[in-house]
Amino acid sequence: HRMNNDKINIGYYLPLLQEYCRQTMSLYDNHYHQGPFIPYTMSKYKDAPLKIMYVGRDTLSWEPVETLKKAYQENKLEDYLIANTKCVDVEKMLEWKNNTGSFWNFVDKLHLLIRTGQMVTDINSVSKQQRDILEEIGYGNLHSIELIETLRYRFGEPEMPVTQEYLTICKAAKPFESLKSMIEAYHPDYVFVLSWIEKNDFFDG
Repeated sequence: HRMNNDKINIGYYLPLLQEYCRQTMSLYDNHYHQGPFIPYTMSKYKDAPLKIMYVGRDTLSWEPVETLKKAYQENKLEDYLIANTKCVDVEKMLEWKNNTGSFWNFVDKLHLLIRTGQMVTDINSVSKQQRDILEEIGYGNLHSIELIETLRYRFGEPEMPVTQEYLTICKAAKPFESLKSMIEAYHPDYVFVLSWIEKNDFFDG
């Protein structure tokens, strides 16, 4: 059944997403093209001996806004929440290979080190058992909506303007960007924030 998706706390995020859509649906056209990133967990997080969430900065593109619009119009917003959990899974994490600058390479190695006491030097050679351990990871971001510098990079437009509509969309996504919401939704034992930027409002509440 749709509502039994283990990867995301639908009950917690559904009303927040409803309110987000109410504030942003009329603003999207030509101002932003992705739905919001919403924190979620891999399939074995719920039963992990240590529940750990890893928080990045923002994503480089996410789930297209069309998915969100359709789910909102059909009054099936949980469909968007499920789609949101499919953008990055363990297979996709491992596609970053041993790229030292990448969030996922670091997270995978850190998680395996914490859980097994073993430092994995080559993430390409993980065993089935290690892969299963990576299924315990929870995932958040400091910014639910891509930052303007990420968008400028993605579209190759260094002068891309910051519109009022885009800023309003960013503001509406605040409930998905707080440590408090991640704790309430997923009850992690530890949260690692991996970022080179300050974002004090992440700790609000």
